[in-house]
Amino acid sequence: MKEKILKKIWPYKIRIIISLLMIVITLMISFYKAKTIDGLSDQTFYKRWDESGYFGQITVLFDEDLNVTPSNIREYKYNMEQALTKNSIEAEEGKENYIDCYSAIGSVSVTRDKKSVNASALGVAGDFFLFHPLKLVSGSYFSDDNAMKDQVVIDDELAWQLYGSNDIIGKTVTIGGVPHYICGVIEKDDDKISTAAGLDKTMIIMSYQSLVLYGSIGEDKTSTTNTTTTTSSNTSARIDFLDKEYLYASADGLNAADIRDIFIAKNDIEMAGSFDFKDLYLVSLDNGNTVSATDSANTNTQSATDSANTDTTDSANTDTNTDTGSVTDTIGNSADSNENVSTTSSALTNSSSYTTSITTTEPGEASQAQVQSTDVSNEGGINCYEILMPNPVDNFASSLVRENLGVDSNMMKVIDNTSRFSALSLYKVFISFPTRTMQSSSYRYPYWENIARGYEDILSIYFMLEALILVSLFVIVFSIAISLYNHRTWRSYDIYLKLKDKIYELQVNKKKKGRKNDEKEKIRI
Repeated sequence: MKEKILKKIWPYKIRIIISLLMIVITLMISFYKAKTIDGLSDQTFYKRWDESGYFGQITVLFDEDLNVTPSNIREYKYNMEQALTKNSIEAEEGKENYIDCYSAIGSVSVTRDKKSVNASALGVAGDFFLFHPLKLVSGSYFSDDNAMKDQVVIDDELAWQLYGSNDIIGKTVTIGGVPHYICGVIEKDDDKISTAAGLDKTMIIMSYQSLVLYGSIGEDKTSTTNTTTTTSSNTSARIDFLDKEYLYASADGLNAADIRDIFIAKNDIEMAGSFDFKDLYLVSLDNGNTVSATDSANTNTQSATDSANTDTTDSANTDTNTDTGSVTDTIGNSADSNENVSTTSSALTNSSSYTTSITTTEPGEASQAQVQSTDVSNEGGINCYEILMPNPVDNFASSLVRENLGVDSNMMKVIDNTSRFSALSLYKVFISFPTRTMQSSSYRYPYWENIARGYEDILSIYFMLEALILVSLFVIVFSIAISLYNHRTWRSYDIYLKLKDKIYELQVNKKKKGRKNDEKEKIRI
C-alpha cells in the first residue's frame, strides 16, 4: 500500500518539498511576528493588565498647534468617563477601568558639579511607567503622587557621563538651578530602530511640571549651562518683557519702590498679553539688596487701580478683599530700608500664594532674571495621551475616544494599540507605502511610537511575504490534487459504489452485534 502511494506522489516530489519548505518558513515568520509584538512592551500594556482581552490600549497624538495643557487632559478624562458611564460600562469592584498618562517631548540641561550635559527629556504625568515598563538598571520609578515633583529617572549613558557609575540612587543633579533627585537608572536601547526612533541622545524622564519650569518643550533646544538663568520656553516671552521694561533699566536705577511698582502698577504698563501675573512665582535680580514680598489671592482690580496712582512711598490701606504685600530692604542703609509698605495689587489675581525674592549687588544695577511658576495646569505642550479602557468589542475603545474626547478629529491621531498588528492593520500599512512616511500635519511622535511604526513597516512586509507564501502553497497543493485527479485509475462512480458498500457493511455488523447482545441477555435470564 505504501509503495503504491509513493509511486503515485513521486512525480510531484519537487513540489512537495517546496511546499514543506514554505510551511516551515511560514511558521518561522509567525513565530518572529509574535515574539516581536510581545517584545514591544509600550504597546502591550492591555495584555499585562488583563489577559482576557477585555481592555484596549489607545494612544492619542495631538497636533502641536493644539497646545494641550494638563487642564485639557483633565477635561478629556472627564469626557471619557462620562462616555463609559453612558454606555453602561462600570468598573468591577476593586478594579480600575480607566488608566491614563500624558507626556511631552523636550530637552534640558543636566548639571552635576562642573559637568553639564544637554539631554533629551520626557515630561510625564499619570501612570506613565505602567504603560512604559522601562528596564531598570538600579533604583525605581517615581510616582505621580510625589508632591515635590523633583525626582527623575535617567538612562545609564547619562549616569556614566555625570557620575561614572549606575549606582547613584539618591544623588542629585541640577536642572534649571534646582536640585532633582535620581530615583532610577534605566537601560538605554541602542539597536538600530531605537536609535533612529529618537534614543540617539541621552535621556532623562521627569515630571511634566519640572520640564515646563526648567526645560524646553517642543523644539530640541536645551537651556544654557553657563548661567543659572534657565527658563521654560513657555515663560521666555514673559522674561524678555521684564528684561526690557524693568530689569535692565539701569539708566534710571531700581530701588525698592520701583520693584514694588512692578507688582502694583498694572495700569501704568501694558502687561496684558505680555505677562500673566497669576503665574508669577520668582523674580530675582542679581543686584545686591534682597527684597522679598509675600501676597495672597483674590485681589480687587479696582483697588489695584487706585493703589497704582498713589505715591510709591506711601502705605495703602485696603479692605479684606484685596491682597496685602510687604517689601523689606534687607540692607537697612538706604532710604527704602526703613520703609514698610502695604499695597493692593491686581497683578496677582487668582493666585493661591506666592513668594518673590529680588537680589541686587548695587542699587540701580540689574543683570538677570528668573520667572518660574509651580502651577503648570495651563501650560501647553503635551503631545501624547495614552489610555487603558474597556474594549468589549473590536474598535469600541478607539471609536469612543474619537467621538467623545472633545478634540477636533483633524487635530489628533487616534491609534488602537490593541489591533495595530492585526492582519488587516498590517495590510493597510503595506498598501500605504510610500505616502505613510509623508508628514502632512504637525504631530511629534514620542520614541516608543516611532519604534512601533518602524516595526509596523517591518511586520507588514513579513505579513505580505507570509500571505504570498500561503497563496503559493495553496496553488501548489491544488495543482498536485488536479494532476492526481487527471491521472486517476478510478472513476467517481467507483468511489460511490465503494462508499455504499462500506455503509452497508457497517449496518450489517451493527445488526449482528445487536443479535449477539439479545442472545446473551436471554441466556442470563
